[in-house]
Order: sequence, then structure tokens, then C-alpha cells
Amino acid sequence: MNGNSFFPVFLNISGKQVLIIGGGQVALRKCRNLASFGPNIIVIAPEITPEIPQIQNVQVKRRKANISDIHEAMQLVILATNDQSAQQMLAEECKKRKILFNRCDDPNDSDFVTGSLIAKYPITASVVTSGSPSISKMIKHRIEKILDPSLIDLAQLMNEIRPRIIKKFTNREEKETFLNRWVSENILERISREGIDSIRQEILTCL
Repeated sequence: MNGNSFFPVFLNISGKQVLIIGGGQVALRKCRNLASFGPNIIVIAPEITPEIPQIQNVQVKRRKANISDIHEAMQLVILATNDQSAQQMLAEECKKRKILFNRCDDPNDSDFVTGSLIAKYPITASVVTSGSPSISKMIKHRIEKILDPSLIDLAQLMNEIRPRIIKKFTNREEKETFLNRWVSENILERISREGIDSIRQEILTCL
């Protein structure tokens, strides 16, 4: 094994229950990253930073977490306290109940990590490097630089017309030819010059 034991995977957490134990800056960052993906988030901690309750779909419980908070209704659990003994106890309970968890103080004792997140709808990416968060952040910033407005516009357009493309092209080779024509550097340059509406009309005439 090359030392990186985490397989990249993206989860549909819309409407699912996510538990965050801890109420500090790490918990706040996790809440902000998760919220745009539509889960119902429960945050438990004796002290909770004021910004957390203001986030959409976040319910707060101002008390110390206990083992009974870990139960099968939770799809994901994030452990973000500064109490190492509590982190260990709650991690063991997650393992016992086979609930996916992220232990923020010990990624190696976690089922998943979130990495450095890039989320510019409809594009989502995450970068993880073993043992070096600073490198992940550097790569994240480089990726963000290439996500210019024309690329975001094109991604949104292709997402919008995807059902029509699937309906139009039953032949795989024909579909790939169509996509190669319209998803290209040349099209990005045209979007920058002409705007996305012009490209939308051209594509729709082909469908």
C-alpha cells in the first residue's frame, strides 16, 4: 500500500442525519462544508460558536455528548471535540454500531476524511494528501484558479441539458462525438467572448 488508505467517494447525504460532536471552529467549518449538500445536521457540545446555529438545517444541543447520541439513525458522525478521551469513547461506539465516522484529531482512526473541499455548483472536488493538509490546501487553491466563470457556465449548461442528450443519443460513439464537440477549450473561449446563451442556443438546435 502507498500509505494513502482512503478511497475517494462522493456520498448523497441530502436529507440524511449527520451528527457533529463539538462546537468550535472545526465543527463550524464542517457544518459549512456539509450544509450546501442538504443533510440534517445535529451539533452537540456544551459550548457552541454563535455562527453554527445560523447555518441552514442545523439543530444544536448545548450539552456534553454521550454514547447514546451515537445510534443507527445517524448516517455520518464527525467527532470534533478537544477531549481526547471522549473522542476515543465515541469513536469506539461508532465502530461498534458500524456508523461511518470522521475523527478530526486522528484521521487514521477514521472511516472517512473530507479533505480540502472545492464546491462551485455543479462542480465538486476534494483533495486529500496523506499527512499533509497544507499540500491539500495548495492543490485546492490551484484547482480553484482554473474554475473560471466560463467553465462553471458550461458545466451548468451540460448538467441542465443532460436528460436531452441521453434521450437524443442512444449510440455511445455518437454521444461522445457530440460531447467532444461542445466540451472543449474552444467552447470555453467562445463562452468568454459571446456568453453562455449563444452556446446554449447552438447546442439546443442539435438536440
